[in-house]
Amino acid sequence: MLIKNFKKIKEGSAMVYGIIIIGITSFVMVSLLQFVVSNFKLGFFAEPKEQSIQIAEAGVYFYRWYLGHNIEGKTMTTTQINNFWNSAVGVDDNQDGDCEDSDSSPDNYDSDNDGDIDNDDSDGTEAYVSVYKDGSGNEVGYYSICVTKPTTYFSSELTIKVTGWTKNKPNIKKSVTARIRKPSLSEYVILTNKYTKFDSNSTIYGTIHGNEGFELDNATVDNIVYSSVEDYYNGASTVDGVNGTATFNAGKVFPVQRVDFQNAVSGIHAIRAQANSDSLLFEQDEDSKFGRYINLNSDGTINISTVTGYNEKTLKYFDTENSQIKVIPNNAVLYVEGNVWIDGTLGPNKKLTIVAYDEREGYSPNIYLGDDDLLYSDSNSVLGLIAENDIRFIKGSKNKLEIDASLFALKGAVGWIEPDGAHWSTEFKSEITIFGSIASNKRINFKYSGSPDYGFSAQNIIFNAKLNETPPPMFPSKEMFEIDKWNEI
Repeated sequence: MLIKNFKKIKEGSAMVYGIIIIGITSFVMVSLLQFVVSNFKLGFFAEPKEQSIQIAEAGVYFYRWYLGHNIEGKTMTTTQINNFWNSAVGVDDNQDGDCEDSDSSPDNYDSDNDGDIDNDDSDGTEAYVSVYKDGSGNEVGYYSICVTKPTTYFSSELTIKVTGWTKNKPNIKKSVTARIRKPSLSEYVILTNKYTKFDSNSTIYGTIHGNEGFELDNATVDNIVYSSVEDYYNGASTVDGVNGTATFNAGKVFPVQRVDFQNAVSGIHAIRAQANSDSLLFEQDEDSKFGRYINLNSDGTINISTVTGYNEKTLKYFDTENSQIKVIPNNAVLYVEGNVWIDGTLGPNKKLTIVAYDEREGYSPNIYLGDDDLLYSDSNSVLGLIAENDIRFIKGSKNKLEIDASLFALKGAVGWIEPDGAHWSTEFKSEITIFGSIASNKRINFKYSGSPDYGFSAQNIIFNAKLNETPPPMFPSKEMFEIDKWNEI
């Protein structure tokens, strides 16, 4: 009996083991089959997916060419540019974030080269759809372009979404987004049109470009330094385009293409027109012949007064009248026909450009800084200051002065520029900190050699990384469009 029971137990155990082995084998086989099928699918779909991405990328580069063909290198008024965007292909007309709505703008590009523009560039939506061909002229696939056009205050920047797909696998689509823009000149921590030198008392963080050379002696430099010349004469000898005893931690590159300052002047008229539209245009009259004093308030308003007197030796204003309060929109430009004295704190989330310019012959206004600090109230604030001539620091500047702004002297210089050296050589300032950027047509000088030196002894020039995302409104930019902020969806 005992032997029979043992045999039954043995037979039952064998059956259990057999079931377990069959189960394991089945699991392994199913997993292996799934692995094979998955790899087969991956191989089957990988090629059209990759092709779709490449087709979408080709669409981005096509639009970069399209903009260059229609806008770059041309003298266009604001009206002409607006007319272009009102009829440009692929534009999201109602700015709702997609281009699936009915296209309300006319076509203006003959995509199939048949000699007419009778709706051959669109599929009936706002999107621009085009055939993509390989190098042999064979149709490979298609791309669809949807563009968010530039805004009034940031007229050199647009975003683009391109979806690509192949002819053989039209249901497999891939999209990329990108920013296409003319880089703002505020993206250099220092940009000069003339030879400029900084010494060991200078700390500079950000990209530097000198059209006619740059010298850095023992200064702290952590970014690339560019020059548009191979070499230049510094008054004593011929030296490299970028030279000096500084340690160039990120390297130096020269020669490179010049940055055109004259191109910046062409946009001033548009700023004036926009300021007039926003009721922020302050024209010169007999009572305001010296200019305006602007005090920025952290609540988002400004106080602007007429300057009725200033000291031509110290550059400091001493009398004002007709003060008024202006509420500044989140994006705004303010235009003054005359000099500007400015200080205070820019309100949160405010992006403002202030221009001191006079298009009439015989006038060339300056911007004066230093009576008090010029600050941001939060990290989202951006301020641009554009002077037709110089951006100067008054004789009575604070000993430790901070300026949060992008400074641009279109025809003159940024710095410690005294009208009469005999009155300034006794002025010793401890430190100046500029958080933003500097663009100067003429040589930058914050300190002069004397017995002892005078001016700002230490200079801290620190790039505001916010400027890479958002430059000051309508700030001057380069001529050529570039593609960045690329993202695959």
